Amino acid sequence: MLGLKNRHIDLIEVDSHSVRKKYSRLNKISEKKRGLSFNLLRLAISYTRAVLTKEPSSFELLDFSHSNFKSLRQIIYTKASNLCLRNGFREMFKDFTRTGKTGELGQAINYLFAQEILGYPVINDFETYCEKKGINFNSNDRTPDFIIRKTGLRPYISILESKGNCPKTKQSGKAKLREGFEQCDSAVNIFNANGIKNPFKNHYSANVLLSEKRDKWKSRLLYSDPQSEAQDEIDDQLLIKRHYSSFFLISGLADEAFSLSHGSETDITIERFDRIKIGQEENSFVILNGYNSRFNFFWPYYRLFDDFHNFNSAIDERVFNYLRAPNEYEFPEISYSELSSKNFELFADGTVIFNINANTS
Repeated sequence: MLGLKNRHIDLIEVDSHSVRKKYSRLNKISEKKRGLSFNLLRLAISYTRAVLTKEPSSFELLDFSHSNFKSLRQIIYTKASNLCLRNGFREMFKDFTRTGKTGELGQAINYLFAQEILGYPVINDFETYCEKKGINFNSNDRTPDFIIRKTGLRPYISILESKGNCPKTKQSGKAKLREGFEQCDSAVNIFNANGIKNPFKNHYSANVLLSEKRDKWKSRLLYSDPQSEAQDEIDDQLLIKRHYSSFFLISGLADEAFSLSHGSETDITIERFDRIKIGQEENSFVILNGYNSRFNFFWPYYRLFDDFHNFNSAIDERVFNYLRAPNEYEFPEISYSELSSKNFELFADGTVIFNINANTS
C-alpha cells in the first residue's frame, strides 16, 4: 500500500424490486463489512480517472482533478479506518457545494467499486461515448454516469449510475437508488430510439452514504441491479481505448493519450520499452517512460509519497499489445492475486504504479 493507511467502507446489496416499489423497505441481499478498501493514492487515481472519462486526453480536466482532489482530501477524516468525513462538514459548506463534493467523492469510490467488486475494469462516461458514436439523445435526458465493460474477448457491457451524499441521520438511501434506476432506464430508451436494443447486461445504481466522524452510524455503499439480458452488441474497441487513454495522460504520454481517446488506427508508436514483474503475476508489465513530463500525475500529490521522484507507472503487457495492434491481439481477460503492496498499487484494469527503487516481485 506504499506506506499509506487503508480506509474501508461497508457494501450492502439490496433487491431491485424493493428499490422500485414505493412505500416498502429495502430488502437486503448481502452485506460485507469493510467490503471495499483503498488508500488515498488509489482514491486519488480513481478520482482523476473518473473526471477524465469526459475527455481522457484533456490537460484542463487533469489540472482540475489535481486541484479538486486536494480539497476533497481536506474533508476526509484521516485517523479512522472506516471512511468518514470530518466533523462539521455539513455546516461548513452551502447545499450546492456540499452536494458537489459528496457526489465527486462518491464517483471516485464507485469507480473503484466497479473495477474491484463488480468486475468491470473498463469505464467510460456514458454521454461522451454516445456523442462519439453518434447516438442521439436530448439535453434534458437523465442518463447514468458510466458505461462499463468487463475484460476479455466477450464484450460484457453494463451501465452504472453513481450517487454520493452525507445525510444528517442514518437513512435507507432508497430514493437515490430509485433515481439511479430511472437514469439507467433512460439509457436503455436512448439506445432503443437509436435502433439498438438494450446492449447492457447490468443496470447498476450505487449510492455512497457518507457519515461524519461524530455520527453513530458508519458510511456505507448501497447498490442494486435489476439484471437483464443484453440483446444487441455495441462497438467496444472505442470503450477500451478511451478508458486506457487517461492512464497514458497521467503517465505523461500525451500524444498516445490523444490518439487513443480519438480512436486512431495508429494509437501507440512506442517502439522501445522496458518490462517489469509485479508481485506474483506471471505476465510482464510495460513501463511507461513519461515520468519526466511536467504533466505527470505524481507531482501534485507528492505528499502522499515518501519520495515521489521514485515512482513510475506501467501497464499489463497483454493490454499494451492490444492497444498497439487491436486487430492483431485480443483484449485479454485479466485478474490479479494482489492489488496493493508496500511497493506498488496495481489496478484491476492492468495499470500499476510502482517504486522504481524497490523489489516489486
